[in-house]
Amino acid sequence: MRLARLLGLVLGLLVVTSGRSSALELEPCGEQFGESALCGWAEVSEDRADPESRKIRLRVVVLPSRGEAAAEPVVMFPGGPGQATTTLIPLASQLYPGVLESRDAVFIGQRGSGESNAMHCLEGLTSDPALVFGALWNRERMRECHERTLEFADPSHYTTAEYVADVAEVLDLLGYERIVIWGGSGGTRIGQAFIRENPERVLAAVLDGVTPIDYAMPLPFSEYAQRAWQRVVDDCTSQPDCAGAYPALAADFDALLRSVAEAPVSTVISAGDGSPATVQVGAGDLAYAVRGILYNSRATAKLPAEIHRAARSGDLSFFAQSLYDRARALLGGVVAVGLHIASYCAEDIPRLAAVDIEAATRGTFIGSYLVDEYRGACEAFPVPAASQEWYRAFESSVPTLLLSGYYDPSTPDLSAERVQRSLPNSRHIVVRNSGHGAGFTCARSVVEDFLVSASLDGVVDPCADEPIHFEVRAGESGG
Repeated sequence: MRLARLLGLVLGLLVVTSGRSSALELEPCGEQFGESALCGWAEVSEDRADPESRKIRLRVVVLPSRGEAAAEPVVMFPGGPGQATTTLIPLASQLYPGVLESRDAVFIGQRGSGESNAMHCLEGLTSDPALVFGALWNRERMRECHERTLEFADPSHYTTAEYVADVAEVLDLLGYERIVIWGGSGGTRIGQAFIRENPERVLAAVLDGVTPIDYAMPLPFSEYAQRAWQRVVDDCTSQPDCAGAYPALAADFDALLRSVAEAPVSTVISAGDGSPATVQVGAGDLAYAVRGILYNSRATAKLPAEIHRAARSGDLSFFAQSLYDRARALLGGVVAVGLHIASYCAEDIPRLAAVDIEAATRGTFIGSYLVDEYRGACEAFPVPAASQEWYRAFESSVPTLLLSGYYDPSTPDLSAERVQRSLPNSRHIVVRNSGHGAGFTCARSVVEDFLVSASLDGVVDPCADEPIHFEVRAGESGG
């Protein structure tokens, strides 16, 4: 950001004309996002087809570049869907700090999340941990959430398409013409859509944990989680210490699933306030817990040992605690559940109407659990289906860096390869010992360099082609 322009932003004097006369004032955020961060609000129409519709405010944060002559900014797109965009600020300030030497980092609140008219649900996980178990989406709570949301928002206008239009409008107000995109997980779908709708505005893009626009979530998650689990089994088998300690890993997991399918198992976890809480772990809970563990390579490294232990002791506390902690971290404020569900119900679930779900999920440890849960949530939180126009194919020559984690159970290398067909000027890096979020480990320097250069020239895979080294507990050997 040029110095004169930065001063104008701080003083609230920036007025940019882009089709109409508008102003977006930014001022120092204070301690909330760092001393250099600038904060402001952008007002947009909730219903873009009706200029007289309710106005909603989007939180806008800019981390100014440290150079006087700034290049095109990096705009960071959140995942979820429903993640608060401001939770990505540490990526630019701490994980990829070199970007700020030459580029601004821009965070535009996604309508329905964070401070941008957030549609929160499922509060109270600390006081009632049982809400996390027995069902992924408690139907009664989802109905209550829908009724509460209607008091301040129309969920039918909280789609990816609307957010992409919001971003373009806010960029105009900020005076940015072209941008570099970083998108993670669900943010990769936003990034693709922005490229498709605004091809002339994108200089380059990083897509980490790639979600195709026409993914029809959560159907692929069953197959991809099974694939990730099989990779754990295969890699454990290929590591002599793991194979020796846990020779029946796949059979142990199958036995655990059968046991909880017959009757939920009672176990004790530590609630958010530190108190013990007794919960009932069913088959869906266990399967979803394992899927969540596969997101994180450190947790995945413990998976063979924990499955072995649970199969012999019947103690599912590790999996119950993992499920609860993840739900509390994500649903306790990072992800706006109302927006998450509205997005799924508009863009994904309607496309499953003609799918044989049982056949598509047969032979997987999750089965139809996730599809059933999201369908139930959509019945309790009704949203109109997105137009078929939303799913149209596109092709772009924008230089794009794609990243996948080898053990990722939701956005694996297969989904990135599918998207790569639409992005022929791209490079795909698969991080062998990573789960979800492959650009945060050994590939970090490559991501940072690409965000600065916006060029694929010289991009090399910096990651060793090594699997996770699985933890083997002392005294465990076969049996």
